[in-house]
Formats: sequence, C-alpha cells, structure tokens
Amino acid sequence: MQVNTQLEPLLLSPAEVGTLLGASRSKVFELISEGALPPSYKLGGSRKFKRSDIELWVQLSMPKLDDFIKLARAGTIRLYDREAVNAVAQELKAINSKNSGGGDDEHRS
Repeated sequence: MQVNTQLEPLLLSPAEVGTLLGASRSKVFELISEGALPPSYKLGGSRKFKRSDIELWVQLSMPKLDDFIKLARAGTIRLYDREAVNAVAQELKAINSKNSGGGDDEHRS
C-alpha cells in the first residue's frame, strides 16, 4: 500500500488561489478589493488564504465576503457536511436571484 507523503499547504498565496480558481494573480487582487473572496491573513508580511475557506467558498457558489463571514460565524457549515453546504448554496442562489431581479448569476467577471 502506497502512502501519499505530499501534504497540501493549509495556507495559500494569492497566486496559488488564482491557480486553484483558474484566474490570474491580478484577478485575485481585484476580487479581494471587491470583497468577493473569503478573508485573508497576513503571515510574515505575505497575504495568505486558508485553503479550507477557498474550497468552502467555491462549494457555496462563491458568495460575497459578508455572506461568507455570516455563514462561517454561524458555525453551521463544515466542509465535510455536503448536505449543509448544498442547502446553503441553494439558499444563497435564491437570495441572489431575488436581489438581481430574477436573473441567474452563475458567473462573476
């Protein structure tokens, strides 16, 4: 039996977040300034994102920072709780649909 000895980093740089999202580093900084990404942290002068926050953010259909923080503070969402993640994602889509006049905002520019 082979054991995977490579560990994935827990903290990601903006460039690594861009790679995960298929976006450029400059697009990541644009999303930060728009309040569209989960919170980042300063570590040794470098901006870092928690990998789990980025993964959860994508699973929740990429809500705005304020919505993401509300969900995180509620403590009801866990990455391993797929049912809860899907339920919240559907709720956020319904809210976003109401706020945008009924259109489906699948993609952000």
